[in-house]
Formats: sequence, structure tokens, C-alpha cells
Amino acid sequence: MKKIEQCLIASLFLIPQIGMAQGKVWTLNDCISYALEHNIQIKQKMVAQQQAEVDTKSSKASLLPSVSFGTDHTLSYRPFSETTTSLTGGTMSQTSNKTRYNGSYSISANWTVWDGGKNRKNIEYSKLSQEISQHDTQQSINDIQEQIAKIYVQILYEQEAVKVCQGTLDVAKEQEARGKELVEAGKMSRSELAQLTATVANDEYSLVNAQTMVQDYKMQLKQLLEINDDIDITIPEISDEKAMVTLPAYQDVYNAALELRPEIKSNRLSIDAADMQISMAKSGYQPSVSLIANVGTSTATGIGTNWNTQFKNNLNNNIGVSISIPLYDRRQTKSSVEKAQLSKQSSELSLQSAQRQLHSTIEGYWLDAYSAQKKFIAAKASVESNQASFDLVNEQFKEGLKHLAELNTAKNNLLQSQQDKIQSKYTAVLNTVLLKFYGGESINF
Repeated sequence: MKKIEQCLIASLFLIPQIGMAQGKVWTLNDCISYALEHNIQIKQKMVAQQQAEVDTKSSKASLLPSVSFGTDHTLSYRPFSETTTSLTGGTMSQTSNKTRYNGSYSISANWTVWDGGKNRKNIEYSKLSQEISQHDTQQSINDIQEQIAKIYVQILYEQEAVKVCQGTLDVAKEQEARGKELVEAGKMSRSELAQLTATVANDEYSLVNAQTMVQDYKMQLKQLLEINDDIDITIPEISDEKAMVTLPAYQDVYNAALELRPEIKSNRLSIDAADMQISMAKSGYQPSVSLIANVGTSTATGIGTNWNTQFKNNLNNNIGVSISIPLYDRRQTKSSVEKAQLSKQSSELSLQSAQRQLHSTIEGYWLDAYSAQKKFIAAKASVESNQASFDLVNEQFKEGLKHLAELNTAKNNLLQSQQDKIQSKYTAVLNTVLLKFYGGESINF
């Protein structure tokens, strides 16, 4: 009973924690932090980065001599071997069954003293490859942050759209109720009431569609976070002023991005790596020098000498120098140099392409933000005007002074202006944030 009581008390403390875990509301920073830790794409890049680190260690170790131990053991059996015994006045042959054992032991060392500097250049190349891998990882991190920001803002927009649709539906239901009163009073036909009912159905469909879009973008967000449970995000207060902040000059953002963005750094390092590949390929024209050393011995049975004595007497040591001078390698070295030079040209073109893509992306964000700000100003004025017009027409409709067609026109105009306002607002906010992100700031609303 005492153990049961302890378990019950512990469960009382656990229940709130479980509820908090299941009811977690994710902020943008929560989403980014979690994705950077659990996203599979980033994990794959981290594994590739670790592989590059191993390659660097391996290239450094190639400067050291290699040492190996070898041993051979042979067991021979000769069932019909003959031995000859000399006797006075003649010889006598006899057969014997003999099993013999032979063993050899050796330690060999090989040290490449000079190979045209290829080994040391390979170390530098491995270091460059490791840095490139690190920048590739950072690029994936930036891409994930950018995708999360876009989806997060899209969820905010769709949730605002849900509120607009809900408000429109509430007004439509109110109009339908008022239409029924007018029909009973003989001031509206049943066909017009049917149109009001159809409007309610259409607005319900629009609301469900907006809610579905919210869930669809949440599903995309969960995929980036690598989670399966339902997710709910924090709704930050994004004022109209945030949509109208002063935009940084896109050329200034571009100049900063050229020094900060990992994809640019990676492409620049690829050119340096290509130069190193050219140098490594040219080292094939130079001779190579290696030092060779060997210590070995051998033993056998059936020769009348014990193992220790054989091991000592057969001990042999040697040291030597191996020199290899390339004379003709069927154009292998020349082809390697030409391929390395073409690889450098490809890396230079990749850098130019990355720079142009970066400029296009930043300029596109700037134009979208600028255009959205202008549309937001116009949409705000349009909402105020259409709201006033709809309120007036709606009141007159309730009094039976306006036709249904006029009411629908005023309602559609208001709905369109509301949607334009929230769309331009969040488009301006998102693109402004992304501009600052490319300029070196963190993503934050």
C-alpha cells in the first residue's frame, strides 16, 4: 500500500509535465533549434563533414613510414623419400617417412622520402575539402532556416485568413437570419433567401479550405522538424509597422552576403582545391625516392639444429633506397594535369553562377518586399473604404433598402481587400526578414 501511495503521488507530478509536453506551443526559434538538431538532411551533411575530417587525418598519416610484419609457415610430408647410407664395400638405400616444418619471420618498413611533394599537397587538399564540407553543412543549415521561416509565415497568413473567413461566415449567417425575417415580412423573395443560404455554404467551404491550408503547412513544418505529432505554433504580434520598416539597399545586402554566405565561400575554396589538384597532378613528372628496410629470419626442423640457434644464425638485415624516375607513362600525368585545369575552370564558372544566383535571390526578396509594402498601403486604404461601404449597404439591406446583388458586391470587395491586406503584410514582413538574414542577421519576427 505504501508503494502504491508513492506511485500515485509521483503520478500527480508527472501529469502536468506530460500535458505540457503534448501541448507545447512552438515559437519560430523553437522550430529552428529543433530542426538544426534533428533534421536528416543536416545530419547527413554532418556525417560528410566527419568523413572529410577522417580524410585529412589519413593524408597526414601518409607522411609517416609504413611498417608491416610478415610470417610464412610450411609443413611438408614426404612419405617415400629415400636416404642413402654408405657401407664398406658398397651402399644401402632405405626409405623413411618424414614430416618437416619451415617458418620465416620478417619486419619490413617503407618510407616515401620524396614524391614530388604530392603527399604534402594532398594534406592541403584534404584540409580544403574539409572546409568545403563545413560550408556545405552551414549552407544546409541556412536553407533549413529559410524554409522554416517561409512556412512559419505562411501558417501565420493562413491563420489570419481563417479569421477573415470566419468573420465573413458570421456575417453571412447573420444576413441569412435577417433574410428569413424579411421573407416572413414579405420584403424578400424566397429565391433571394436561397442565394443567402448558398452564400453561407460557400463561406463555410472557404473557411474549411483555409483551415485545411493551415494544416497542410503545419505538415510541411513537421517534415522539416522530423516529428510526427501534431504541432501548434506561437502567434507573434506582427504590427503593421513591422511590414513598413525601411528596407536595406539590396546592393549592400549583396556585398555583405558575398563575404558571409557559405555557398560563396565553398565555391571559392573549390577553386583553391582545383589549384592544389593541378599541382598534385604535375608532381607526377618528378621522381620519387623511398627508403626500404627489412629484418628477417627463418627456421626449419629435421636439420639437427635447435630453433633458437636457427633463428639467430639465419637473422638477416637490409636497408636500401628505391628511386623511380618517370620516363613515359602513356600520357597519364599530362591527362591528369589537363583534367585538373578543366576542373578549375568548372569551379570558376560555379562561383560565377553562385554569385549571380545570390544577387538574383537578394534582388528578388527586395523587390517582393518593396512591392508588398506598396500593396499593403493601398490595401489598408481599400479595407477602410470597403468596410465603411459594406457596413452601410448591410444596414440598408437589413432595412430592405438594398438588393442582394449590391450586398454581395460590397461583401466581396471587402473580403478581397482584407485578403490583399494580410497577404501583402506577411509578404513584406517575410521578405524583409530574409533580406536581413542574407545580410548576416538572425531570423526573427
